[in-house]
Amino acid sequence: MEFRDPQRDFVGKTDLPGRGAAEVATLVLNQNDKIVAVSGPWRTMALQRAAIPLEIDQVYNRDLTDFVEGLDTRSFLRAIFFSCRQNGYAFEMPYRCDRPDMVRVCSMHIQPKLGGFLQIRHSVMYEQPFAEAPQSIKTVVSADRQCSMCQKVQFGGTWHEPQGLSKTIFKPAELVVCPSCKQRARRAIAKPATPPNH
Repeated sequence: MEFRDPQRDFVGKTDLPGRGAAEVATLVLNQNDKIVAVSGPWRTMALQRAAIPLEIDQVYNRDLTDFVEGLDTRSFLRAIFFSCRQNGYAFEMPYRCDRPDMVRVCSMHIQPKLGGFLQIRHSVMYEQPFAEAPQSIKTVVSADRQCSMCQKVQFGGTWHEPQGLSKTIFKPAELVVCPSCKQRARRAIAKPATPPNH
C-alpha cells in the first residue's frame, strides 16, 4: 500500500474515513518543557505508545521528551519548541502514528502562549486499515534507522517508504528524524501558517 505525502494530502483536513471527526489530544508545556496540562484521549494515546504512562497524574511536571524515544527526535522537538517561542508563530507538521491494524496520519500543531508556554495538539487526520490482517505478519527485518515522523526505514544509507507494514515488523537500531522530515520542518518554520501570538 502506498503512503501518500501527508503534507500534500492531509494537513487541514478534519474528516476521517468512516468517522465523524478527528481525535484531538492536547498537552500544555511550561517554559521548561514540563507537562502542566493534558486533555483529550490521553489514555488512548498511552495505550498506543508503550513509553507513555496510562495515568495522567504520572505525566504532570515531567519533561515531554522523557516520553520521546531517540536522541535525534528529542533534539528535533526541542529545536521546534525553541523556534516557536522565539518567533511567536504556530507550527504544524504531519506525522505517521500507526496502530497495529491501521495506517494513521496525524498532525502536530504547536501554539506558543504567553510566558513561554506551548500548547501542543495531536490530531488524527487520516486512517485506513492495513491491506493484510495483523495476524499475517511473518517477517522481522532489522533496519539501520527508522524515522519517528514518517516511519520511513533506512537500509544501507537509503531511505524507503514503509510499504507492506502489515506483513513486516521493522527493528531499527536507532530512531531518528529523516532528512526529508527535517526539511519539511524547516519549510514550515520559514513559512508559518499563522501570525505571531502576542
